Amino acid sequence: MSKVFKWIKENIKCVCLALYVPLYLIMFFILEGAITEGYWVSWCPLDDVIPFCEYFVVFYVMWFPVIGLTGIYLLIFDQETYKRYMWFIAAGFSIGTMICALFPSGQDLRPVLTGENFFQRLVMSLYRSDTNTNVIPSIHVVAAINVAFAAFSSKKLAKPWIRIIAVALAVLISASTVFIKQHSILDIYAAIALCAILWPFIYLKKRDKSHDGEKVR
Repeated sequence: MSKVFKWIKENIKCVCLALYVPLYLIMFFILEGAITEGYWVSWCPLDDVIPFCEYFVVFYVMWFPVIGLTGIYLLIFDQETYKRYMWFIAAGFSIGTMICALFPSGQDLRPVLTGENFFQRLVMSLYRSDTNTNVIPSIHVVAAINVAFAAFSSKKLAKPWIRIIAVALAVLISASTVFIKQHSILDIYAAIALCAILWPFIYLKKRDKSHDGEKVR
């Protein structure tokens, strides 16, 4: 245990970046309670074409361990990418929250479910715990794309199969948000646009005047 505390002390700046997560959760729940009606409805005709598929809830809930375990791995083995990963989360989540606060949004796509199988019951549980408001941009999608960005930025995750899995997870998790009717396709488009804006500022920024581990002279 003493080794753990020693490691935390030596890496306290990186560990402190994780404190953004509880801060975001506080902002999220405050916003969830404040915005319950009078919101702009996020919808486009494509939403009516996309069928409800409760089985995609598997990928939706995978978001939580994928985001968390990626952050833990990077914190331990690649702190440079970890910093970028966490700053992307902080920027993306904060901007997304501000957009939802300034321009309240919601969606009316949720079907009436009977709970006829485990997957539907899981979707119903998600519906109860997460309201249909504050949807654009989709934070789920922002974080999923961030995992793929981190995989391509980190030398520790440079294996092709890891990067293929990261991209596949980003696609499937993003798709799950519309297949379980938790989001409109517009929310995905907005999240992609936000990620495209943030990516060059966070992931393309030069690495402390270094290149490939060698200091620039």
